[in-house]
Amino acid sequence: MASEAIDEDGTPVLLAKRKAGTLHVWCVYCRREHQHGIGGGSGHRVAHCADRDSPYRRSGYVLYVVPQRSQAGYFANLTLVT
Repeated sequence: MASEAIDEDGTPVLLAKRKAGTLHVWCVYCRREHQHGIGGGSGHRVAHCADRDSPYRRSGYVLYVVPQRSQAGYFANLTLVT
């Protein structure tokens, strides 16, 4: 599996892009984009994963909305695991 960031609680953190009023993240387990409403922006979400064995179905994940080109952004309090 590819490396992923996790927050201080051990929940996976995925990068989300804004597209047409929604947030989109790539799922490495079901190999599809998951789509979420923008409400609240970044934060914990329930996974819409088609793969029944995906760990995201149990834990969900935290979305980090990728800043637009004109904004500076960084990951705070994250640990990269491999």
